Amino acid sequence: MTADYGDARYGALSDVFNERSYLDIPPCLFGYQPGLRKPFSLGPDTKLRAVKYFNNTFRHLGQMAQWTGLAVYEWP
Repeated sequence: MTADYGDARYGALSDVFNERSYLDIPPCLFGYQPGLRKPFSLGPDTKLRAVKYFNNTFRHLGQMAQWTGLAVYEWP
């Protein structure tokens, strides 16, 4: 995925959730509808790994991001 930053094309940079330093990472969506990537299959032995880094140099009130995977099982 590509991160989106606050930008004047979305409105004033003083708007909530559009500040110059605001960062948004849209979800990965798959499907057969126009504009979505086609779904793919993973085998039962496929290993997935998510790594998260954050900087705690300055006070913050927690990290609210997590990796979430939703799947549909394919039966023979």
